Amino acid sequence: MNLDLAKGDEAREWLAELDGGSTWRDALERHLLRIELVRAERTMQLLKEGRGAYVVHLLGPGEPGARRRAWVVGNALSGTLVVLDRLGFDVTAFAPDTTRARVAAHRDRVLGSGRATFRTLDELPGTGDGQAPDVAIVEGPLPREHGSTARLARELASRGARQVVVVVDNRFAYKRSTGVRADLRVQSPWRFAANALFGRDRSIRGWRRVVGGGRATRAAAPYPHRWDYSLVVGLDGRGPNLFLGPGERTNRAKMLAHRLGLFPLLAPSFAVASPPSEPSFQEHWLARLEELVDEAPGRVDHFVATRGSNVLLMTSGRRAGGRWVVRFPMGPDQERQTRRHGAHLERLERLDLPAPRLLFQGRVDGVFLQVERRLDGINAAQLVDERDRQERTLPGCSRLLARLRTTEPVPLAETELERLVVARAELVARRAGREETAAALRTIGRECADALRGVAVPRVLLHGDMRAKHVAVAPDGEVLGLLDAGCARERDLPYFDLLNLVLHDRKDDAGSDLGSAWREALAHALPEPMERALDDHAARLDLPRVYTDAMRAAYPIFVGHSAESCWDYSRPRWIHRQLGI
Repeated sequence: MNLDLAKGDEAREWLAELDGGSTWRDALERHLLRIELVRAERTMQLLKEGRGAYVVHLLGPGEPGARRRAWVVGNALSGTLVVLDRLGFDVTAFAPDTTRARVAAHRDRVLGSGRATFRTLDELPGTGDGQAPDVAIVEGPLPREHGSTARLARELASRGARQVVVVVDNRFAYKRSTGVRADLRVQSPWRFAANALFGRDRSIRGWRRVVGGGRATRAAAPYPHRWDYSLVVGLDGRGPNLFLGPGERTNRAKMLAHRLGLFPLLAPSFAVASPPSEPSFQEHWLARLEELVDEAPGRVDHFVATRGSNVLLMTSGRRAGGRWVVRFPMGPDQERQTRRHGAHLERLERLDLPAPRLLFQGRVDGVFLQVERRLDGINAAQLVDERDRQERTLPGCSRLLARLRTTEPVPLAETELERLVVARAELVARRAGREETAAALRTIGRECADALRGVAVPRVLLHGDMRAKHVAVAPDGEVLGLLDAGCARERDLPYFDLLNLVLHDRKDDAGSDLGSAWREALAHALPEPMERALDDHAARLDLPRVYTDAMRAAYPIFVGHSAESCWDYSRPRWIHRQLGI
């Protein structure tokens, strides 16, 4: 599989824009628009800071106050570099060629400290020259001319690297990612057998031998696959554990394999380090946070690597204390959102609304962390029976979101419409990546502003990213609280939050897309429980029909603005691809 971020002229054009003064975001967005969509998706997967989540489990902080040296070999633009920088390492990255090394240096000046060093793979130092790093990470893909990951890992150990880490595929993997977000392919029996018998990759035992060379190792599975993962699962009997929600528990084959202890054998990919760091970053943070929060945190039950590039360490303490979610934002944009999330948790607590309670926010040995009380239950996306979501979760969300009202109904003035509708339409249009889409968005914005002029509605504390995964529920779908308020905004327009939740639920239930769900909403043809929940929400907030109809029509503007306000760059033509505009 070719996962090159940029090749030949593409990389040179990208670099020329950056050298010419373009911002990192603008140059990246134009690069993503120039290349075919599949390669753009793969590029975004490789660039995101979330690729470095595994280092929190495998690496540790070292001596207090000491900055250690880390090498990343194979992909200088990997988001892992940003994470290592935030954890206090001095980073050197080895890229396939000079052009990509220089592109990576531009990225480091924006998202990192600007102190990283970038070289080519041909410039890897030799043995005995005193340049050996504390940590050497091989995170491909490696160009063929530079040999195998196994050979390079052994060479790095021989060159004096104190700790070697590889991020690799499993010979016995039952599925793999294509490199495109959420596109995971289960191997056919024939392909599985061929890989098992003749594949070039190794099993977990084989990779431990390669990396350890007789030394102790620590291993984890970036699950469901190293190109596209949302969990880090420990493979050394000490956690974190594989999360098995209601959906997974209905899969008899998966549950049987889990009970037989086959996960380490069949996991799609591994991250293996030798020797182990004692303690790891996650263990060190929990020990320090116990002092700061004055509460024993328990052990890490689940390790989540979010799509938004945050590490969530979910602990399973007992009784009243110790059930925490520890957040480590892996990039500067994520830190800003995490701070916003903490501020809104405090506001929700003052309003006596069900949400996690903020316990700590600040720097621990130079690393920004946030701790909140972990809610019971699961998130609504894990409910197996869609009737539970429609009959319990949606009505519960209608009631809960109505309590976010912050004013009585007040007519919408021209200045508010300009700020909350027209300006948002313009922002999304500028980032649309397609002239026809941009023109349609501006038209929708003008029509919405005209329809809402003088209409009296209350203002609300807007969650901004209401989807099923951001609603905590009991196993029967009863709502327990709101999660992840990093996109929240004060004194905003009502109705969007519940509409966004409904449309994403409809998309998932129907196996369709967001555009199809939106067009059903325009025709008031959503399934009856969804229409009933939206009507109930409108009644609770005193929203007239002219208002709710205008908000349904203008949904692309508001969902687009929510995304563009929270993302650190725009995805190529995503409004057109998602909504068909």
